[in-house]
This record gives sequence, structure tokens and C-alpha cells, in this order.
Amino acid sequence: MAKRKLKIDPDFNFLLIGVATPLQDYRLAWNINKTLHKGLMRVEDVVVVDAESQRQTSFSRYDYFEELTKSHFHLLRNRQGTFLLLNEVKEMDYLLVVKGEYYMGRSVGMLKKLRQIESVQAVVSIPLASIRSKHNLILDTPATDI
Repeated sequence: MAKRKLKIDPDFNFLLIGVATPLQDYRLAWNINKTLHKGLMRVEDVVVVDAESQRQTSFSRYDYFEELTKSHFHLLRNRQGTFLLLNEVKEMDYLLVVKGEYYMGRSVGMLKKLRQIESVQAVVSIPLASIRSKHNLILDTPATDI
């Protein structure tokens, strides 16, 4: 009997926003909640294991699911000590991942609002094609009725 391998490619259809700020993660989440009218809450950290050294690094994570638009928001710390979640965006302290079709065409307005947060130094949209380590952004989300 022939063996068959099932190859599943993860869905990288989301909006990736980089945020540079000296704010602590909980303060940034609070400011995003206030500015964008969301409800980001702290959840289990993202743990990344270095293939060479087998060292585990935890990055803080805040999630919110918007029922009306069926969109997921994930705020992730990009920098933990000397380790980075995404090496390609070393300048960014946090990453905001937005999954859902509703916000794909509304990124400009969201970026403008995020730039108005006090102590935020830079907010940029990051093209996914330029990220080699985007597999670190594969996040498990609870099942929803989509």
C-alpha cells in the first residue's frame, strides 16, 4: 500500500502591524483597548524553542475575538531580553496580528488611530512576504462559529 503525506499549509492571510514603544505590555493593551474599542486580555504566553540550543523563550500575548466581524486580535511582545519573535523586525517591540477579512481593507485607519496613542513611537504595517520566521505567528485560537 502506498503511503501518502498530507501537507497542510498554514493560513498566513492576516494583517501584521509592528509597534515601537517603551510601554509595558499591559499598558499598551489597555491603550489599544481604549483607542480601538477592543477587549484585549492576557492569555497564555507564546513559547518558542530555539532549534539549536533548545532554549525556550516566552513572549507575552493578549487576545480578543470580535464577534460582530468574526475577527481575532493578537498582541504579542516581539522582544524578550535579547531574543526576538520575528528577527526581521528588530525595531518593533510589539506585534499586532489581526485575522479577519473585515479589517484587511481598513488597516490605514487602524494605523492612524494607533499612532495617536501616547508613548507610541512608531506604527507600521509589515508585509508578510518579507517575514521568513512567520511560522512563529501561527497561533491557536479557540473555535468560533464562522
